[in-house]
Amino acid sequence: MESIVTQAEEYDASAENNRPSAIEALVKLDQTLQQVIPYTGHPEFISLGIRCCTRALSLVPPDDNQAIGLLNNLGNMHWMRFQQSGTPNDLDIALDRYTRAKALLPRNFPNLNRILLNIGNCYLNRFQYYQESGNLDQAIECYGEALALTPNGEPDRGGLLNALATALHERFQLRGEAKDLEDAIEHQEECTRSASQQNFDIPGWLGNLGSLHQTRFEYLGKIEDIDKSIHCIEEAISITPREHPNMASLLNNLGDSLRMRYDRSANVDDINKAVETHLQAVAETPVGHSHLPDRLITLGSSFATRYDRLAEDGDLQNALESHRKAMLLSPKGQPGRPKHLMAIGMLHIREFEFHGKIGDIDSAIGYFHEALPLLPKGHPAILDLFDSMAIAFYKRFNRLDKREDLDKSIELYEQAMTLATISHTSLPRILMNLGNSYQKRFETRGRSEDIDKAVDCHVRAIDILPTGHPNKPGLVNNLALSYLARASFSDNQEDIAKAFTSLSEANESATVENGMKPIVLHSLATAYYRRHDFNGDPKDIESAIEHYSRSMLLIPNEHAVMPGVLYNLARCYQRLYRVERSQFMQEKCIEYYRKSAQHLIGDVSIRLRSALIWARLTTASSRPIEEQLNAYTTAMGLVSQLMIPVTAIEERYDKVREIGDLALGAAAVAISAEKYQNALEWLEQGRLIVWNHTVQLKDPLNELSLVAPTLSNRLQELSRQLHEASFWKPLAARNTGVSNDLEIIAQRHRRAAEERIRLIEQPEHVDGFAEILTALWHNLTKPILDGLGYMPKPNAVNLPHIICHSAARLSDYAVSSYTPTLSALLDHAPESSVSVKPRLLIVGQAQTLGQAPLPGTREEIESIKTYVQSPEHYSLLEGDDATPDAVLTSMQMYDWVHLACHAHQHASNPTSSGFLLHNGTLSIFTIAQRNFKNKGLAFLSACQTARGDERLPDEAAHLASAMLMAGYKNVIATMWSIMDVDAPLVADGVYARLLTSGDKDTVRIDAARALHDSVKELREKIGEQNFSRWIPYIHIGQ
Repeated sequence: MESIVTQAEEYDASAENNRPSAIEALVKLDQTLQQVIPYTGHPEFISLGIRCCTRALSLVPPDDNQAIGLLNNLGNMHWMRFQQSGTPNDLDIALDRYTRAKALLPRNFPNLNRILLNIGNCYLNRFQYYQESGNLDQAIECYGEALALTPNGEPDRGGLLNALATALHERFQLRGEAKDLEDAIEHQEECTRSASQQNFDIPGWLGNLGSLHQTRFEYLGKIEDIDKSIHCIEEAISITPREHPNMASLLNNLGDSLRMRYDRSANVDDINKAVETHLQAVAETPVGHSHLPDRLITLGSSFATRYDRLAEDGDLQNALESHRKAMLLSPKGQPGRPKHLMAIGMLHIREFEFHGKIGDIDSAIGYFHEALPLLPKGHPAILDLFDSMAIAFYKRFNRLDKREDLDKSIELYEQAMTLATISHTSLPRILMNLGNSYQKRFETRGRSEDIDKAVDCHVRAIDILPTGHPNKPGLVNNLALSYLARASFSDNQEDIAKAFTSLSEANESATVENGMKPIVLHSLATAYYRRHDFNGDPKDIESAIEHYSRSMLLIPNEHAVMPGVLYNLARCYQRLYRVERSQFMQEKCIEYYRKSAQHLIGDVSIRLRSALIWARLTTASSRPIEEQLNAYTTAMGLVSQLMIPVTAIEERYDKVREIGDLALGAAAVAISAEKYQNALEWLEQGRLIVWNHTVQLKDPLNELSLVAPTLSNRLQELSRQLHEASFWKPLAARNTGVSNDLEIIAQRHRRAAEERIRLIEQPEHVDGFAEILTALWHNLTKPILDGLGYMPKPNAVNLPHIICHSAARLSDYAVSSYTPTLSALLDHAPESSVSVKPRLLIVGQAQTLGQAPLPGTREEIESIKTYVQSPEHYSLLEGDDATPDAVLTSMQMYDWVHLACHAHQHASNPTSSGFLLHNGTLSIFTIAQRNFKNKGLAFLSACQTARGDERLPDEAAHLASAMLMAGYKNVIATMWSIMDVDAPLVADGVYARLLTSGDKDTVRIDAARALHDSVKELREKIGEQNFSRWIPYIHIGQ
C-alpha cells in the first residue's frame, strides 16, 4: 500500500492516458484502508489513508461523483486522527472536507444524513475545544436537519437522537434554557426506548440519559431525577463488558450521581459508594487517556465530600493528591484546566478550615484567579467560580480582618446572584453565603442596612429549599444568628425570640450524622449568652455553658474552631463568677482560657485573646507564680504569630493596639519569679513589635552567607519581597468634585486645629516641669549612674555614651543616645568612626501651604554650606524644587540628608506622619519602604520627628524610626516642637564638629557627641530653665 501511494504521488498528472488507472488504484486502496482503519486505528494507516485520498482528489475532477466519497473518507480519517491526537488542525480539516462533500450532494441523496451527522460532530467538538457557542448552534442545526431526513425505524436514527441530545445538553449547561434540557431528555429517552437490546450503543445511551437526569437534578433539585440517573447508569454498567472502553466513563458518572444524592439525603452509604466507584473509574482509565484528569478530579471531590462528613484528615489528603495529579496531567491551554483549578482551590479552603493555615486560603484565591480568565464570558462555571472566590475572601477576612476582603466577597456574591436563575440549585447556597457576608460587615462596621439585607437573604434562601432538604438546618441556623446580631444592635427582644424559634427548628433536624448538631448547639449557646445581656438571668448563662459543652464534645479536638468554642465557654464561666464569686467558676474560667490559648491550631487572634485574659486572671487572683509565668509565656509566644500574616505596616499597628501592655505585665511577673533573662527578652520583644518585624526583613544575613550562600541569597530575596509587601497600599478612589477654594479653606481649618493641639501638648504648658525632671533625676537617672559606678564630673573629653530609653539631665555625666531596641546594640560588624567626606542632601522648605513660615531655614542652610568643601559634595532642594518625589530620589543618591521643614504627626495613623514639602507630604510609609544602603546621618531639623503615638507607647512610630528602618545609621530628631531661632544654632554646632573633625578627605563620625556639645551651647545661651527648648533634641542610632 505504501508503494502504491508513493508511485501515485510521483505520477505525472499530465499523462492523461494514465489518469484513470491511477485513480482506480487509489480508490481501491482507499476502500481497503476504510475497512482496515476502524479495526486497527493505527496512526500509520490513518496517515497513509490521508495521503491516498489527498492524491486521489487531486486527480479527480472537482464535480465528479467520486470526489464525494473521497472527501467524506478524507474527513473520516482526519476526524479519527483528531480523536487520537487532539490536534485542532485535524478537526478543522475534517469539517472542511465534510462540508465540501455535502455541497456536492443533491437534497435527496440517501447518505446525506450521515454527512450531516459528521458535520455536526465536528461542530460539537469545535465548541468543546474552543468554547465558541456558535459552533454549538451549528451542531444542533446539523443534527436536527439529519434527524428530519431519517424516518423512525432507520438504524441511524438512534445515533442521531443521541448526538442531538448531547448537543442540547451542552447548550443548556452553557445558557441555562430549560427547553434545551427537556428536549435533550425527550430525545435521549426515545433513543433508548426504540433501540433493540442487541444494539452495542445501548449502554452509552443509557449512561447519557443518566447524565441528563443528573443535570436536571442539579437544576431543579427533584430527588426522583437523581434516583433515575443512578438507575440508568447502573443498568448500563450491568450490560457492559468489564473490559469495554466506556466502562470507566460509566463508573465515573455513577460516582457523581451517588455523591449528588448524598448531598441531598446525607446517607453515608451513598458517599462511601461514590468514593469506591470513582476509585474504580480511575483504575479502569489507561494512563495517558484524555479523560484521566477529569476522573481524578471527581475522585478528589468525593474524598473531599466524605471528609466534610467524617472529618478524617486522610480523606482530605487523598483529595489533594488526586487534584494535584490531575493538574500535572492538564497543561495550560487544555479546556478542562479551569475546572481543575477551581476544584483544587476549594480543597485548599477545606484544608484551611481544618488546619487554620492562612497560606491555604491564599493558595485557593490564587487558583481561582488563574481559572477566571480561562473561562469565556457566559460560561456556566463562572457562577460557581464567583461563589468559590467569595467564600475564600470571606474566610480570609475572618482571619486577617482586612475590610477589602469582605467587600470583595460581597461583590463576588452579588455578581453570582445576577447569573443564578430562581430555579438554579446553587441559589440557596449563594443567598446564604451573601447573607453571612452582609452580617459580618454589619458586625464590623455597624451599618443597619447590612444586617437587614442579611436577614432578607437567609429568609429567601429558606423559602426556596423544599421541606426536608439536608441544607435547611444550616440556613435556619444562619438566619437565627442574623436575628441575634440585629438584636444586639437594636435592643429588639423580638429578634431574640425569633432566633430561638429558628434554632429550635434547626435543632430538630440537625444530627451528628449530617454534621449540623455541633453547629446548632453552639448557636443555641450564643443565643442564651446574648439573652443574658438583656435579662441578666443566670439560668441563661448556665444554658449557654451546657450547649457550648455539648457542642465541644462533638467537635474533633484538632479542629481549627476549637479555640473559639473554648474561649466562649471561658467567657460564660467568667460572667457567672462575677455574679456568684464561686471558686469553682473561677477555676473553670481559667481552665478554658488556658486550653484555648494553648491550642496548637486555630485563629491566632482568639488564642492570643484567651492568653491575655488567662495571664491577667492568674495575676489578679494571685495564682502560683509558675502558673502566671506559664500564661505570659504562652501569650508572648503568640504575639509574633499574630504578626506573620499581616503585611501592611498600618495593619500591624492595629494589631499591636490589641496587645496593650502585655510585655510590661509579662516582664513584671518574670522579675517576681526571678527570671530576669525572660523579663529582658519580653521587654525587648514587646518594646517595638512592628519595628522588629520590619528590621528582620532587612537583615543582611552576613553570617549565614559564609556557610550557605545559596540559602542566604534566597532569604535575602524573600526578605526584600516581604519588606516591599509591608508597604503595599490599596488604591483609593479620588473625589475631584470639590472646589479648590473649599479644599484650601478646609486645609487651613485643619492646620489651625493641629496648631492648637500642638500648643496644648507643649511641655512648657505643663506645670511643674522642673519638678518632674528633678524627680526623674533622683528616682531613676542618678541611681542608675551610681549603680554603674560613674564618678561625678568626669573629664568631658572622655564622657561615656549612655544608651538609655529615658534621657533626663545627663549632660554632666554622659553623652546620651536613644536606641529603639536592645538588639540594635548587638552590631556584629561595627563600622569605623572615620569615613570619607559624605555627600550631603540639604532640603529647605521655609514656606509651606497652611503652615507658619520658617524664617530661620535660610540661615540654617547657609550655615551648613560653609562646612561643605565644594558644590559637588552637596545638593540643595528648597521651595518648589523640594517635592516629595524629588527629595526621595535624591536621598538615594546622597550619603547624608538634612531636612529643615515642617513635620506632621498623624494621630490616628502613624504611617501617614511625614515631612511637609512642596505639593505633598513625604510620609513614614513612603520612607520606610525604601531600603537604602550605607547611609550615614539624617538630621531632622523639624518639629516632632521623634514623637510617637501615645496609643502605641512601645512602638517607634515616628519619622526618626522610619529613617533608621530606611537605612540611616544615625538620626538627629526632636521630641516636640522646637523654636525656629534655635534650629540654625544646633545645626551649625553639629556640622562644625562633624565636617571639620577629620582631614581634607575624611570626617570622624560621632553624631551623638556632636549633638551633645551643640545642645550644651544652646543651653548655655538660652538658660537651663528653658527646658522645652534644649531637651527635645535627641540622637538615635549608632
